[in-house]
Amino acid sequence: MKAAIHQSELAAAVAVTSRVCSTRPANLVESAVLLVAGESRLTLTATDYKVTAESASSADVMETGRAAVSGSLLAAVAKVLPKGQSVELVANGSLEVRAGAGSWRLPLLDADIYPASPKPGRLLGTVDAAAFGHALSRTLPLLSNPTVPGVQGAAQLLTDGGLTVACTDTYRLGIAEVDWTPADGPAELTIPGAALKLVADAIKGATEVELYASDGAAAFGTSGSLITVPLLAKYVPWQKLDLDPEGLPLRIVVDVKQAADALARATAVLDPKEAVRLTITSQTLTFAAPSAKRDTDAAQSIDLLDWDDESPREFVTVVNPAFFREALTAIGGTRASLFFPPDPNRPFLLRPAGEQGEIHDHYRHIFMPIRQVSR
Repeated sequence: MKAAIHQSELAAAVAVTSRVCSTRPANLVESAVLLVAGESRLTLTATDYKVTAESASSADVMETGRAAVSGSLLAAVAKVLPKGQSVELVANGSLEVRAGAGSWRLPLLDADIYPASPKPGRLLGTVDAAAFGHALSRTLPLLSNPTVPGVQGAAQLLTDGGLTVACTDTYRLGIAEVDWTPADGPAELTIPGAALKLVADAIKGATEVELYASDGAAAFGTSGSLITVPLLAKYVPWQKLDLDPEGLPLRIVVDVKQAADALARATAVLDPKEAVRLTITSQTLTFAAPSAKRDTDAAQSIDLLDWDDESPREFVTVVNPAFFREALTAIGGTRASLFFPPDPNRPFLLRPAGEQGEIHDHYRHIFMPIRQVSR
């Protein structure tokens, strides 16, 4: 095998594939990246037998062939290649990587034991890559709480009219909806969150993403890459946790940055495991952070941009400050609408808001407060 490829193309392909390589491989395949030089193309593939990543780039192929090398070693070389240079790859007893005045030699692994790549299956539809990536960046952080077996770690994709991405750990639920061009009927897919994080990294800079499905697997394709991920059995339906703002009588609108800054100041001396009290009046939202462990007390208030005239005079609920901070980050933008039920122990809803407080973004974040014990 002998091929030449631009440094940026090789670096992008290695970044997509090497992330799949296992840090604790059970066999050589799980630690390797397979390079295949074909007609005017160089294709890199990596798999851990659950997730498979492929990345194909145009290349000047002088000799077709295939070679397998350590994914971690190839990634280390790709990071230090001189930018903007042509990179020559030659496999002859070892893989030689040559660029500018530098050269690196990597030992070859057995390419013949590498399994065939899975077929992507039927095309479900296409979605704008930037919009899909934004939906994943908002929802995937909700899978960081490793306490709910069967629910934790799984994201659900629903293709029915639009593309819906939903993630929950039962304490929080993030739902992002993006425009979608269907090519097949509706589908409901449950995918490991860790696999979707690889997809999110792989589609950066792409224009469009194609979604495929087959028995037991889904695949996400761009113009140069294909990530195949496993499907899981369905978990607790997230629709049961969803909230309709029409059924939540208390509504306020806040400036997102002001709320995030006030929360940070109020929790500056709070123990990380302690909670924050939210108090809402007709004009203000106050974050109170009394710490029994540290014998401290802090409070920060912000003015409401808008509120429901029929709101109770004072409403108090208790939240996990880290989770609430993540909710504000997911909302993004400049303004957020918060909808509360009469019972402060019941879940409430956050949505992005426009200048007049109107809902103008297809994202919603359902938040479970910390239960208050009546005395």
